[in-house]
Amino acid sequence: MKLLVSFILTLSFCLPVWAGETDGREYLKRGKEQLENRKYEEAITSLSKAAKEFPLLGDYALLWLSDAYHEAGNHDESLKTIRSLIKKYSASALERKARIREIKEAGEVSEDDTCRLFKSYLKDYPGDMEMKYLYGGWLKKNGEKEQAGKIFKEIYVNGNSFSGLAGGEVDPADISVDDLIKRASNLAGGMDYKGAENILRTALARDDGTMKRRILSGIGNALFKQKRYPEAAETFRQADDKYWEMRSRYRAREKEIFESSMDDLLKAEDRRMASILVAVASDWRRGGNTEKAIDLLQKVIENYPSE
Repeated sequence: MKLLVSFILTLSFCLPVWAGETDGREYLKRGKEQLENRKYEEAITSLSKAAKEFPLLGDYALLWLSDAYHEAGNHDESLKTIRSLIKKYSASALERKARIREIKEAGEVSEDDTCRLFKSYLKDYPGDMEMKYLYGGWLKKNGEKEQAGKIFKEIYVNGNSFSGLAGGEVDPADISVDDLIKRASNLAGGMDYKGAENILRTALARDDGTMKRRILSGIGNALFKQKRYPEAAETFRQADDKYWEMRSRYRAREKEIFESSMDDLLKAEDRRMASILVAVASDWRRGGNTEKAIDLLQKVIENYPSE
């Protein structure tokens, strides 16, 4: 962010300006430095002048001026300033940041419009989990506990960076086994395979048996992604998922178990098995057992001709 600010200020000094804008440009630079050095009253003076005299970067001047008012504890002026930015510079690249500031300042002054501002923002930016979490907190603070719980539960199941915090706001009794499975899937999608495994084990302990195979398959996949192949193979065996069991055993180099199951794999009528058998044949060929490899490949062709 500091690099971006430095670039903006540097760029502003390179752009041609009218004589009357020269002071405004200097006020902008000075005001930003004063803001960073916590000289808020001085920053307010400089940035107020910059907003009037340097409209080329007036949106930045107003954003930083709102920041200065906020830090000085004057939330009414901070809110008024950020709304001026939104009104005057509706196409600004700072629009999203300005709307976040507006919501936070509206909350500081307990404005009645805060709920509408949250809803409007989240409609436009539904993936902003930080603001969704803040919305849940605002609802809870204002007595809307049931609605807040729904928001926190949604964030928790989503598995994003705020899901841990949100989880602490949710009654465990309100989290179903299906919710846990969805959360695990989202965690796995974010490559948190250990987290997904832990959640699925919790789901398995709570399940009444109706989703056991689905949960075990999920645990197996999480273990496989962690390269814990022997554990994955055993879990897939419990889930009655032969393909992933044998794929895991192949990765685990469990040759004896694998070779003893060769006939079953050839007769499995699961076309996915062909890829594992071809990989085994390739290993045999590289190991110098060409005749055995050719024999296996011939059997694969006979049993899985389209492969």
